[in-house]
Amino acid sequence: MIDYNDLGPEKLIEIYDPKLDLHGYVVVDNTKLGPAKGGLRMTSTVSLDEVAGLARAMTYKCAIAELPFGGGKSGIKADLKSITKEEKLELVKAF
Repeated sequence: MIDYNDLGPEKLIEIYDPKLDLHGYVVVDNTKLGPAKGGLRMTSTVSLDEVAGLARAMTYKCAIAELPFGGGKSGIKADLKSITKEEKLELVKAF
């Protein structure tokens, strides 16, 4: 369950492209210290709740390290064991 409070999240975006069977998420948790910073997780089980939790963790990490960034994270639902490198690249480009 996503924890909504004064810190965030500021933005939740769900991406779906039926042509590529692309399911993805972007969470901007907090930008009070600067632009959101975070990475991309690609697994077959990634969920909006998981991405939101990772974005919150990035908010805390940047604040503790006194970096001029906020927290964010994105995720693409894909089974990396069953897709080719080219299919993976196509999903990331479409995302």
